[in-house]
Amino acid sequence: MAAPASFVSFAAELDDDEAMTTALALHRSMIVATDDRKATRLCASLTSALPVQTTAAMIESWPDARQIPHESLRQVLPAVRERARFAPGRHDPLHAWWHAVLHSEE
Repeated sequence: MAAPASFVSFAAELDDDEAMTTALALHRSMIVATDDRKATRLCASLTSALPVQTTAAMIESWPDARQIPHESLRQVLPAVRERARFAPGRHDPLHAWWHAVLHSEE
């Protein structure tokens, strides 16, 4: 199936932005970056499951990948919450990690 056909198929289940992101990732063999649960389920259901990366997972991997000090991470999380209006939901696997970093005294 071509990317435009995938987009149309995905748009029946997702909003246009998520459908386009998923179609492009599928046809370019890329990772989908999304926090949308419907999109995550759709990606997992595809014949060749499409990898998904969440915002929380990207932020959680950032300090190790770039040797970012813990204190800097503690300053970044509130900024992400306030400026990007993002915080992992209570069902997000990294919810506890996020709050542990915010409330740590390191």
